Amino acid sequence: MLKDPITCPFCGGNLLQALEPSELGIDQSIWTILHWQCIECGETFDKIIEETYSDEFYEDDEGTNLGTDN
Repeated sequence: MLKDPITCPFCGGNLLQALEPSELGIDQSIWTILHWQCIECGETFDKIIEETYSDEFYEDDEGTNLGTDN
């Protein structure tokens, strides 16, 4: 279970607004980037969660199966 931040790392304020998360796929990892904005000071900050998967085969952008066995 993910915990939301309690305070702003910049000013220590506790009025935080969650913004729309982003996702980025790199090799066999998916990075979920969670964004928050402090209402008190206006600064934004992020938390990155990396999820890896180890399927033997995965598809590249052209739909070709890639894997370690040939």
